[in-house]
Amino acid sequence: MTSQLDISRAALLMVDLQRDFIDSDGALARTRFSELTDEDRVSLIARWQEIVQLVRAAGRPIVWVTTVLRADAADSSLADSWHRPRREAAGPFLVDGSRGAQIIDGIGAEADDYVIEKKGHSAYTDTPLDRLLSNLGVEQCIVAGGGAEDSISETSRTGGRLAYEQFVIEDALYPARDANLRIVRSTAELISTNDLHNAVRDSSVAADAPGPEFAMVLVDMQNDFMNNDSAHVKMGLTKPMPNEARSGIINATLDVMRAVRERGWPVLYVRVVRRGDNLDDVHTRTHRRQRTVPTGLTHCVEGTQGAEIVAELEPSYGDFIIEKKGGSSFGYTPLHRILRNLNVRRLLVTGGATTGCVWATVLDGVAMGYEITVVGDATCPAEPTGREMLKAWCDVRPAAEVVAQLGAIPA
Repeated sequence: MTSQLDISRAALLMVDLQRDFIDSDGALARTRFSELTDEDRVSLIARWQEIVQLVRAAGRPIVWVTTVLRADAADSSLADSWHRPRREAAGPFLVDGSRGAQIIDGIGAEADDYVIEKKGHSAYTDTPLDRLLSNLGVEQCIVAGGGAEDSISETSRTGGRLAYEQFVIEDALYPARDANLRIVRSTAELISTNDLHNAVRDSSVAADAPGPEFAMVLVDMQNDFMNNDSAHVKMGLTKPMPNEARSGIINATLDVMRAVRERGWPVLYVRVVRRGDNLDDVHTRTHRRQRTVPTGLTHCVEGTQGAEIVAELEPSYGDFIIEKKGGSSFGYTPLHRILRNLNVRRLLVTGGATTGCVWATVLDGVAMGYEITVVGDATCPAEPTGREMLKAWCDVRPAAEVVAQLGAIPA
């Protein structure tokens, strides 16, 4: 099979090349868990040096990912079934500041490289790696290091979920033999060092076509948020919305949506849908105490009219409908991955509330590297307090200006 690796779109991830994992006097070498011979170490270090030199010469980013823990391992998110027996056999290892946590001799980060510390197996989980790769414009990851069945497997699985194409160098992994790569094969392409040489020599894979200029994201444009007969309004949790204000928000949304649709760009609806007993709600407990309606009333409950998008903004065929259980449109939803699939990095956001779900969506989106414009007069509540707060985080512009900007882009 011809590899789809395009070095011009790739970064190299060097995972867990640390003394406690690899050195003959490292913590794990003193236990039954070490599967490296001296010959393995010499061969692998030479292979890693070769890979780093290749990628560095190609001018592509190199990210060194290490596992670093407190001495008492209280900050560890390693699987207990993996961590506990090794700690019992070797004592504390990968301890922050210790020799064992350092990268092995003969290779290591240079000034222009990147270093990321993790607490578990995956290089992506609870680390800034995704944002770093996004900032660098990286779409593919070349992965080497170890362990093949834990850190490499989890890195390939979680990275694939974030839409990165991953290429694991099979002859640059430890343990050097008999590793179970079933999970890796299902989430990444296995390549050889020779394949990497070929990719560096001839980056002939065509780049993906440019994505849409913008995607439009409508947040919580639902009956229970927009209509005055909702339980939230009746209980005094939300102020009634004057008809004129409601019409203005919907009309501004429609104006922007029309311009977006004319250019064939994606429209994504994000709505709150949850159980009537709120057991699947992921808002903070404080929010739930302050904002949950009494038993017997409903708010955005699955199957109710209140959870549906308002009639004036009914989705069209081909739009995306995303359900959430809390505030942010990115929280526990596939929105980030869908936007990656669409290859879009600029968002036009409407809906509500500017001090609630739109606010949370903007903060999470900006943290993930999206360029966001909130359409101010297409958000609620109508008063400007929330919009003024948002200006510190993103662009806030009226619909007329946004439509004029989009009008300069050919349909």
